[in-house]
Amino acid sequence: MTEDAQLSITELNDSLQHKAVESFAKFYQKLFDANNLELMSNYDVVNFMTDINDHLNLGR
Repeated sequence: MTEDAQLSITELNDSLQHKAVESFAKFYQKLFDANNLELMSNYDVVNFMTDINDHLNLGR
């Protein structure tokens, strides 16, 4: 595997998928609450960020 190889979450077992989502949610929530999502905009996830942000705003 190369340094830039990626693993899809669907390649993980159920327990590891849950752990990955939970860890990411904690990480993302801190950035969202601090209005500091510039770090995430460096990755190819901008479309997902909009959806995540909408869900977080609806939950408040």
